[in-house]
Amino acid sequence: MFIIDQNKKKKDRFICIFILSINFSFNLNQLITYYRLDFSFLNVIIEVNKIVYSSLYFTSVPSPRLKSFLTKHNLNTPIFILEINPINKISLPIKSTLNSIAGIYICINLVNYKTYVGSASINCMYRRYVGHILKGIGGSMLVKRAVSKYGLDNFAFVVIETTEQVKNKEEILRIEQKYIDLLLPGYNIAKIAGSLLNTKWKLESKLRHSIRMKEHLNKIRLLIKPVSKETRALLK
Repeated sequence: MFIIDQNKKKKDRFICIFILSINFSFNLNQLITYYRLDFSFLNVIIEVNKIVYSSLYFTSVPSPRLKSFLTKHNLNTPIFILEINPINKISLPIKSTLNSIAGIYICINLVNYKTYVGSASINCMYRRYVGHILKGIGGSMLVKRAVSKYGLDNFAFVVIETTEQVKNKEEILRIEQKYIDLLLPGYNIAKIAGSLLNTKWKLESKLRHSIRMKEHLNKIRLLIKPVSKETRALLK
């Protein structure tokens, strides 16, 4: 449904409301993020499956709930904090700022304080943020489901520590493991940084993964043009 309320005398002012209640096969947050769609000049309400699109913002003052979590675990010097309605919003470009650092991040559920601990190298932190919190490409399925259940306003993304040894993967994983041991994150399937050795897949999950891989391979086969007999003869 698309509604436009426009005053004929004042053509420069209008209100545009989008209400989308259709089950899409793609993710709206992902499209807005990756295709840089800009609705800032409109009063916009976008609703997909009762989830209203929004984003997190940089802040230097954590919300009371986040501050309680950070204090409890003695994490009093976070590098960056992103929350949906921060007490003081810092105007920094999210993508370039996050991609300029390498380090450890934490996705925090501010309702039950379950967490996800991860690491990212240079030019990868923003992709982790979008994948987990905004349900973009990649990211933890457990975190995505939790965001859908509890709402984006009940989550925070915190860069807790950075490292100058951006090319040393072992150093980054060592720091990540330190925070995994400290927080015992409920959304991390693997309990060893950079490893899936401790994970156990349910039969249902294995079957779903197998089906997805087969569908993906079938799409690739459709894109590959068949080689003619003449071309095969030339290749011999």
